[in-house]
Amino acid sequence: MLRVSRFGAEGRGFTVLELLVVVAIIALLLTVVLPALGWAREAARRANCMSNLRQLGIADFSFANDNRGRFVTASPNPDPQPQSNNSLWDIHIVNRTNVYGYVHFGLLLVDYLNHDAHVFFCPSATAFTYGDPAFGAANLGVVGRESACTYMQRGAQQQAPTTRLGAGSRPAQQALIADNYNWLIIKATNHTNIVQCLYTDGAVRSNHVPTNWSSANQDGYGGNSSGVAGAWAQLDAGLP
Repeated sequence: MLRVSRFGAEGRGFTVLELLVVVAIIALLLTVVLPALGWAREAARRANCMSNLRQLGIADFSFANDNRGRFVTASPNPDPQPQSNNSLWDIHIVNRTNVYGYVHFGLLLVDYLNHDAHVFFCPSATAFTYGDPAFGAANLGVVGRESACTYMQRGAQQQAPTTRLGAGSRPAQQALIADNYNWLIIKATNHTNIVQCLYTDGAVRSNHVPTNWSSANQDGYGGNSSGVAGAWAQLDAGLP
């Protein structure tokens, strides 16, 4: 005799159609939820990146207060960096001798950042990361090794501002360091089509990368032969 439970006939399972409907619903939910989760994670990483740039700004302004108002990029110790680059620890020339030492924003690490190297590395970066064995944080202070960050530091040849008030007739709100690791690679930003930048007024701003952003010249300022302004010049002017 067939026993019947209060839920229906004993042993009845799902039909194939019912299973297909459940699978379709789950797939639909995943297509909606997963992109939103990815966007949320990237938004958190961008916020962390902006915090890194703000900390670098505070450190650079503190350095300027201790050095007659001059930013670290204009410091003669050990030598000013002529080209925009992402180096932190590298070989350089002191009194005609090649020695290893901190360069550019790397000069801030010991006295102004309390040895916290995490601020030099964007959490969204896929190149020059904190744990990169070739250029990562572990190489800082190690003779014979090099360390580079995920941010592009403006150099003297790209008209880097020397003081918080700007230089010459150029505006005070100039770009100091940008969330970009190589001007020669078109849109080589750590966040897709977004470049975050620290300015001399202390603000950190997110800018949309324009389609005509000039990366043809390594200087990143003078622009290209078509008359398009260089990347630093566009950042100074303020991107949309």
